Amino acid sequence: MIEENRRSRRLVARLGRGESLRNALESLARDRAVTTAWVSAHGVVARAVVETRVPMRPEGSSPRTVEGPFELASLIGDLASRDGVMHLDANVVLTRHADHGAVVVAGHLVDAEVEGVTVMIDCLDDLGLRREVERPTGLEGFRSANAPTRPAMPEPARPEPRVTLSRPAAALPSREPAPAAPVTPSAWAAVAAMSSGGAATPVSSTVEDPIADRGRRDEPEDYMPETGDWVDHRQFGLCRVDRATPDGELLIKLETGRRKEIRLDVLEVLAPRMDGARKIFPLRPRRR
Repeated sequence: MIEENRRSRRLVARLGRGESLRNALESLARDRAVTTAWVSAHGVVARAVVETRVPMRPEGSSPRTVEGPFELASLIGDLASRDGVMHLDANVVLTRHADHGAVVVAGHLVDAEVEGVTVMIDCLDDLGLRREVERPTGLEGFRSANAPTRPAMPEPARPEPRVTLSRPAAALPSREPAPAAPVTPSAWAAVAAMSSGGAATPVSSTVEDPIADRGRRDEPEDYMPETGDWVDHRQFGLCRVDRATPDGELLIKLETGRRKEIRLDVLEVLAPRMDGARKIFPLRPRRR
């Protein structure tokens, strides 16, 4: 996957004592309508929960709590949507002095309690990437907002850290099987013809002549999302339809939590796909 960013902005923030590092960054991203961003930070944390991830064997990961204070020598990561919720994914390097020498802790950040941290967020607003679990490593990676959604991998149970910091739980993707496609009367007629070796007997007076109807079937079908459906927008990503009007106006809820009105007269609505219980209509600019 290669994506090119052509529109960006930069946020700089100072986090205060006692804040949750994860909650503060994810809340800042939601408040500033960030869809995808690169994050770096440095400062001091009072304590932290980190884990070492084992590629190809996620169940081998084990979070641990370390008591500080620690210098946050480095934080490198990103902010992106995961299952429709803004999520921070970052690695950290923590250091402090002890009687026997320097102590260095490095790993994947679960959360940390801030003493004083400066963060820089480079917003990549036009990319709208989302996070998904990659096969076969079992680790998370970026996916383009226009790419089809992969089946979710079951997450192994992980032990909870002995000392927990406030962290919002991300919604798990639905694992319900997609409903089977309905069999049309014309399909039943074709099966009957193959089994009998002769012409198919019409199963219903509503079965149409495929040759006479060929020209009309070449025309694109008009699809219309309804309230409760989902749309996959090239700019805004995967959004839920909160309101749909007969004249083609939709009120959609973005991954950041904001709502926006769009009109379908300038967009082409493609055939929907099913992602568990969600019915998703891809949208693309209408050809002139």
